[in-house]
Amino acid sequence: MAMEVDFLNAFQVGSKMDTKKLVTALVDAEIAPKQSSLDSRKTKTEAEISGLATLKSSIQTLRSAFQALDDNREFNFPSITSANNNIISAESGSGIATAGIHGVTISALAQHDILASNTFSSSSADQNGGASANFVFTVNGTAHTVSLAAGGVSLDKLAEGINAKTTDSGVTARVVSTGTDQYRLLMEGQSGSTNAITINTDIPTTYASTAVTLNVGTAIDNNQTAAITVDGTTFTTAALSAGATASAIGAAFAALNVSGWDITNNSGVVTFAKNASYSKSGETGQSVIATADAPTVTIGSAGNGAVTAAAVDSAAGKIGFDLSASANELQAAQNASLTVNGLAVTRTSNEINDLIPGVTLNLNATTSSAVNINVSRDLALAKATIKTTVDATNLFETTLKGLSNSVDGDLANDSTVIQIKNKIKQLFYSESSKAGTNIKNMTDMGVSYDKVGTLIVDDAKLDTAMASHYDEIKDFFSGGTDDHSAYDSQDKSALSVLTLSGGLNAADTATITLASGVTIAVAGSAGTYDTAAKLAAAFASQSATGYTITASGSDVIITSTATGASVSALSPSIATVTTSGGGSATGTAVTFSATENNAGSAGLTRGMAGDLVSLMDNYLVYDGTMDSMRDQFDAVLKQTATDQVSLDDRKTKIEDRYSKQFAEMNRIMAEMNTLKEYLDAQLENLPNNQKD
Repeated sequence: MAMEVDFLNAFQVGSKMDTKKLVTALVDAEIAPKQSSLDSRKTKTEAEISGLATLKSSIQTLRSAFQALDDNREFNFPSITSANNNIISAESGSGIATAGIHGVTISALAQHDILASNTFSSSSADQNGGASANFVFTVNGTAHTVSLAAGGVSLDKLAEGINAKTTDSGVTARVVSTGTDQYRLLMEGQSGSTNAITINTDIPTTYASTAVTLNVGTAIDNNQTAAITVDGTTFTTAALSAGATASAIGAAFAALNVSGWDITNNSGVVTFAKNASYSKSGETGQSVIATADAPTVTIGSAGNGAVTAAAVDSAAGKIGFDLSASANELQAAQNASLTVNGLAVTRTSNEINDLIPGVTLNLNATTSSAVNINVSRDLALAKATIKTTVDATNLFETTLKGLSNSVDGDLANDSTVIQIKNKIKQLFYSESSKAGTNIKNMTDMGVSYDKVGTLIVDDAKLDTAMASHYDEIKDFFSGGTDDHSAYDSQDKSALSVLTLSGGLNAADTATITLASGVTIAVAGSAGTYDTAAKLAAAFASQSATGYTITASGSDVIITSTATGASVSALSPSIATVTTSGGGSATGTAVTFSATENNAGSAGLTRGMAGDLVSLMDNYLVYDGTMDSMRDQFDAVLKQTATDQVSLDDRKTKIEDRYSKQFAEMNRIMAEMNTLKEYLDAQLENLPNNQKD
């Protein structure tokens, strides 16, 4: 808040002192210690937040370095080479690769179906005369139907419809331009013979045809012939028999074999149809046959026979998609065929990851002789990875040392930083959770701290350990297991699940014996337990030393409080007796089936790398150490901001108070000055006032 203007002083009345500066000096003197404290607290906390971000980043970096060693499969470090990468390449796959040489012979590569349509001058034009159509294809026994609307039977729409079914069919389609105004649809499936595409309903090509009805006017004489010309092609029968009927003459025409034509006869109605072999300059097999006049039937050789043709019926053809035509199958689906170490196998893909453990094969070409795949252990890479974790640890500890420096560290003397440093050192000094006979701690493989606290590597000792005790080093870091979780690292309890059947009468008592001398019992007189579910709930309300009892439906679930491999499986039994003693139960006997009965088990060990990753996870987890520290720092900043607001309010009030006090002082001084001036004037005007 700005101080009020000192008008009295401004007009050279009052005390004539600079009260504004006096107020500022007084306020600053009173506020300065508290302001300095708040500024220091804010600066320190902001530095701590910056240091926390550096600490969190360093933890994540260290965690990532050790993740390269915390799984058994990651410590495999295989060296995989192919004798001929042009024929077959190999790379690390899932699982653990074992050293050895594997001979692979490839007799066939996996292929996928590629079907092509006929060529069209437009990809978007309708090709079915305005009528709708269904296109049906089958893959692996499942039929897929593409419905094409009237006026939309085009290459583009067919490709669109096929692609809409790719998720289910695995088939894709695309339209390709093969030249100027030339388009074909390509339909492609997945590799492997089981993924072959069968076209069930196509839009086929049809051909132009004309049908003529033969009529015999004058009977044919022996050895006469009949000839007819259709669209410039003349068809002449062989010698006919005397009295040949129209049907016999039609059969003689149908017996002809003329390139580009198919001829059929139906009781003297002869159809001349062009086919795919039809070839004539400027025409295709779909060109309409000229039928302005009925074709003339010419009778050859001597005789009196006469035949006419009537009722001409011509139709044009059209080009169809013809994806089912064998000539349009550009590539047939087939499996890859190969032998691996003498074993003949087939696969649907050229990428194969289940024949050599830990190795993925990529088939590129066929070969008549075996190509060797050499799998060995890359000790140099394993060593380099171990040294990378050592370097990462040194960098981490250097970062923590700077952060916790008592002079200028952003997290000076922070107990969490000190704790993390100590725990990391402890992991490097201590035995691994999966220590071996020869490799128990880092020093056994040549990794130790020097006198200034930096990790150093004895290369010769590490090389010897790698060569002699590789499997122990692998277990040392990974625990010999993969994909650790917090659950599988814990010791397990013994567990029995008993599914009850039958209820309990009021006069009966049901008793379950869990172990020698350990029982739980339910008396029918204590409630209504006429169903298995009610009885199970009643058992769950009982207690037994060393066990917890719960229920789920008609299941009684018994869990031991002790954990680990030393906890044996239970051998539970059940008995039902009358409360009056003696005799059999008055109701149906209660029984159970043990649907689960497991002994306790020891949790999996993580190994040194797994333990370090787990430790880092505990710091990084949601609401973990890092989040808690950030919450604390944020709370300090929030409180500092609140305190600053309070201090600013206080400063304003102090300024107001001093300003009012000095204003009042100036007013009084002004009055006194006015009185002085008045008195001076009066004295000046007194008689006999002697003036020099």
